[in-house]
Amino acid sequence: MKILWLSPVLNHYKARFLNLLAETKSIDVTVLKGSERKISGDKELVNDWNFNVIKINISKNKFGF
Repeated sequence: MKILWLSPVLNHYKARFLNLLAETKSIDVTVLKGSERKISGDKELVNDWNFNVIKINISKNKFGF
């Protein structure tokens, strides 16, 4: 099964959940993530995840468009 997860902001709670989900061999997870919120002080998550991450340079408020 393939899952495409859209996430304007990928925080550590979402990343941990998706990582657990991606550990299942029959599930392939890809995350489309927007740029982080600079005003809120969000930091880029850097880790060796079990899922694919594709970063799009779009802010949270324009992510749906």
